Amino acid sequence: MDRTPRLCTPSAGPDRCADLSVVIPLHDKAPFIARTLASIEAQRPAPAEVVVIDDGSNDEGAALVERIAARSPLIIRLIRQDNRGVSAARNAGMRAARRDWIAFLDADDTYLPGALATFESARRTVPGAEVIFGEVCQAGQDSLSALELAEAPVLFLSDYFAHLVRGGPEVTASSVMIRRGALIRAGGFPEGVTVGEDSDTWFRLGCETRFAYLPAPVARYHIEDGASGWRAHQGEVPHWHQTFADWIARGRIALPRRRSAARFHAYSCLHAVIWQANAGHRDLALARLAQVDWQVAPKALWVKALVIALAPSLLRAWLRLKPRRAVR
Repeated sequence: MDRTPRLCTPSAGPDRCADLSVVIPLHDKAPFIARTLASIEAQRPAPAEVVVIDDGSNDEGAALVERIAARSPLIIRLIRQDNRGVSAARNAGMRAARRDWIAFLDADDTYLPGALATFESARRTVPGAEVIFGEVCQAGQDSLSALELAEAPVLFLSDYFAHLVRGGPEVTASSVMIRRGALIRAGGFPEGVTVGEDSDTWFRLGCETRFAYLPAPVARYHIEDGASGWRAHQGEVPHWHQTFADWIARGRIALPRRRSAARFHAYSCLHAVIWQANAGHRDLALARLAQVDWQVAPKALWVKALVIALAPSLLRAWLRLKPRRAVR
């Protein structure tokens, strides 16, 4: 199913289509896809099109999309492919999109009221930005009204990695709008990667693209609807660490962002050290700690990771010394 999109122009009125394609990767999410599409139907302005990539689903999700598309005011295009993973589905949507900007929304997440209008406003406020992202909230959490969201400030980020090291939120796939050309230049999403595939994409974009940040939720993450894959992989080395090493070796990271990218790499490694140490994997934690470039690592975080990783050894040494002090 593939319907020709309507032409949308800036003079088409308040309900006009934006220069935006929303891409939804779909795999076995039949219980949730209607809710996701309903959250897009409620947006004003509506996107020019919604591209749903059915990634070899085994349920009735694709058939449900067809039924919704037949009665929806949205232009919904359904594209089927064999199961190749979420990155391949997003890349297929990127290639199929007919608009200059792409927003990604997972098939079990939803946009908050006013999300796309706020994206449009941010695009006009920071015309040089090619990645615009907001935050996500979990189901059951309070969120801003559409009016409050529209009044949220838009922050230009000259350095995405510095933003992350300061504790700012990372881009998430359901809270971002990206210029299609920038995503193509960055290489899209890495296919065949199951841990941190989207973070790898944000890393590559961060090396060469301007970002704008909306410090407010634009989407709701319905984590209770299914298993959360990232929790099972906490502490593992994300794929973007290898990308970082490759890009540094090949000189692909521009000099103004090379140090901040290295600092963020060290920051990420130290958080993994802390997680592994707290999970009882102290050999792994110490091995990774030895690989961290302490010259660029945030010093307070480096000391914290060192203490946590060595805590049992320090405790045993203190207990060995304690009886001797008692004897004295």
